[in-house]
Amino acid sequence: ILQTDDPDRPVLLLWGNRTPEDVFLKEELDDIQKAMKHLRLIHVFSESRGEVSGYGEHAFGFIDAGVINEYIEKAEDWETFVCGPPVMMKKLIPELRRMGFPGRRIHQERFGL
Repeated sequence: ILQTDDPDRPVLLLWGNRTPEDVFLKEELDDIQKAMKHLRLIHVFSESRGEVSGYGEHAFGFIDAGVINEYIEKAEDWETFVCGPPVMMKKLIPELRRMGFPGRRIHQERFGL
């Protein structure tokens, strides 16, 4: 999620995985986070509920309105990029619209068909 109209705009990356062991590109994400002073990376684990170390900020569950609302205040201020499997997209895109994200600011890329 990107806040618009600011060259130093904050970037919020909600990176969803089932478990910490499933995190794809962890080292690369750590490097990017170090290089981008305005990047806030939140790992969201859908099947882990216990203690998680070595992943910085993290949340549990699925990326949905509840998780998103933990990290942003005004939906209309953000440019949103959603990438994931069809089942996630089918649920999340309408949820983003209900939250107040303008449709023209919701960009999507689906995994698979």
